[in-house]
Amino acid sequence: MTVYQIADIRQWTEKATRNAELVAKGSIQDVGELMTRRQASIKETGSYQEGFVPVDEGELINSQIGSVNGSVAGSGDISYAALVAGMNLGDTVEAVFTAGHARPQEYGVSGKFPGRFFVRNAVQQWSNIVDANAARFKE
Repeated sequence: MTVYQIADIRQWTEKATRNAELVAKGSIQDVGELMTRRQASIKETGSYQEGFVPVDEGELINSQIGSVNGSVAGSGDISYAALVAGMNLGDTVEAVFTAGHARPQEYGVSGKFPGRFFVRNAVQQWSNIVDANAARFKE
């Protein structure tokens, strides 16, 4: 193998790693932003839209905690761009809603109101989001 071939392999490897990091960070950011889309509460609108966080007084949307490798990296109304800025490939990113009514809002309460599925709907789009980011960072 020549020095030029080794340099080409090294450049390709660096580019692939850089692109993989861009895809991972972009995808996590996109899912985070998707799962935190807001809608005025049912008190104000009279209806709800599945996939959106209902915001009345802001307790639910502000109960988010984002962590990287188990260390809290953001809380409250999280900026997912900031959350992923310091992460590396292989890190574990977690985002949760901690308000007491987070689960009932996500899944609904039988006989009272249906689930909003703001987390589930975002997470279910992970594969499509990764594919879109991979296409965007292909070159």
